[in-house]
Amino acid sequence: MTHLPRLRPAGSALVVKNDHVLMVTGDYPWPGCWSLPGGGQEVGETLDECVVRELHEETGVRGRAVELMRIREYLPERDPGSESRPSGFVNHRLDALFWVELVEEPAALGGHHLDDSQTGVEWVPLVKAAELLMVPATMPAELADMVRTYQAGTWKFQYVGHTP
Repeated sequence: MTHLPRLRPAGSALVVKNDHVLMVTGDYPWPGCWSLPGGGQEVGETLDECVVRELHEETGVRGRAVELMRIREYLPERDPGSESRPSGFVNHRLDALFWVELVEEPAALGGHHLDDSQTGVEWVPLVKAAELLMVPATMPAELADMVRTYQAGTWKFQYVGHTP
């Protein structure tokens, strides 16, 4: 199946509690892949509203977007691995990562509007995140430092460009 290329603005939530990061797991773009909760922006919605909505839909957690941390782009034509992705989507994704404060957590994690490929949600120990297969692929090596730097009050906004 071929899809027309398009720009897809999206947002992701970095939610931390007791040295654990809230993450979703699923089969996209590879089986057993982890990511921060998030997804595509809807027409008429700001990016911070998008992040809060997607967080709740995918995890059941309610949050408040506190700060835009980084902008990342994903351009499939620059990623040799994109051809092997099962979805066939060719979207140019523009992802805004927000630090999100935990407002309310359900008794049991689980959203009401999961992505088709989503298989779970859990609080992952920050030290374990470095070992996971994640999207973006650079995130496992960066996540612990991002959290520590933000919590120390020394985080500086980043534009990281294209990352697979």
